[in-house]
Amino acid sequence: MVVAKTSAIDQITIPKLHRQATAAARFAGGLPKINLSSAAAATEIVGACEELGFFKVTNHGVSHELLAKLEAESVKFFSLPRLAKEDAGAASPFGYGCREIGRKGDVGWIEYLLLEASSINPSLSSSLRSVLKEYVPAMKTLLASFWS
Repeated sequence: MVVAKTSAIDQITIPKLHRQATAAARFAGGLPKINLSSAAAATEIVGACEELGFFKVTNHGVSHELLAKLEAESVKFFSLPRLAKEDAGAASPFGYGCREIGRKGDVGWIEYLLLEASSINPSLSSSLRSVLKEYVPAMKTLLASFWS
């Protein structure tokens, strides 16, 4: 028997929306999925950003294999001990950062890695750098084709 692994993005649950009842109804099924080959894609992206702040794109032209490699390398990075992640440098503006969030009972912890598209941080693992060397040009190509 083969069990397909659900990607991390598909496991995100959308919190109860407080902005508009229409937004809650519109996105009740999960993250909005926007088909980039659709003529309405730009309008749908704006709507998703205004109403929810998140969206998932389809028909983007970036290989699923590359996205899976990037996700695996990201999981490896964020699984490292905090001191090892701090070797990527402080987020000022690019690098590793972490902080407490929530002041009204929803306290948590967030970690992030801000990357510069023009140069890949040499302190990252060689496997993560290798994937980023494929991913960054793929994103630049995607954006150039989408906005032209």
